[in-house]
Amino acid sequence: MKLFDTNSKKGMIGNAGGMQLLLAAGIFIIILGIVFGLGGKVIGDIGADAASGSALANSTAYAGETINDMASYLPLLGLIFVIVVILGLLLTYLYGRFVR
Repeated sequence: MKLFDTNSKKGMIGNAGGMQLLLAAGIFIIILGIVFGLGGKVIGDIGADAASGSALANSTAYAGETINDMASYLPLLGLIFVIVVILGLLLTYLYGRFVR
């Protein structure tokens, strides 16, 4: 299997399999954002109902901070995803133009 075989279905660049992989990665980033958003809302609602100073209040406070920390990396993941897509398209175009 050649890495840059644009005519073969087994190649990694220039076929539908590579685009399906990028689509799956994009959907994963979107789902991750939704999960962090809803998870933070649920944790916040539970923490608001908990008695002050209880173990539940403390654990929800720490869980909320952790979810916010993890969610802060989503823009970086989105940027990396966009850069990978642009580089993949650019390399596929340049390979098809200059190698053939």
